[in-house]
Amino acid sequence: GDFDQKPYVSGDADCSKTHLHGDEDYILLACDGFFDSVKPSEVPDLVLNALQQPCDSTGNALSEDLGENGGQRVAQHLVGHAKKAGSTDNITVIVVFLR
Repeated sequence: GDFDQKPYVSGDADCSKTHLHGDEDYILLACDGFFDSVKPSEVPDLVLNALQQPCDSTGNALSEDLGENGGQRVAQHLVGHAKKAGSTDNITVIVVFLR
């Protein structure tokens, strides 16, 4: 990769474990480009807002049938919010619905 940046950039991922209680609705995985402009405390309201939207930016219904693409559509909504909030970094968001 960027050998000149090696002293400043680590290739080691930050990892942590969290025990689930069984009442979680989804898991959100996102990079610093997302969290640079979105506070973790904002995420539940943003996900709920995305689920309450009748359509996403491509016109697909969000709340009628989450199906296998529901997480992707909510993630796209969250990426759009991060961009509007001023993120200038690359943004990766994955939403996995557990129920």
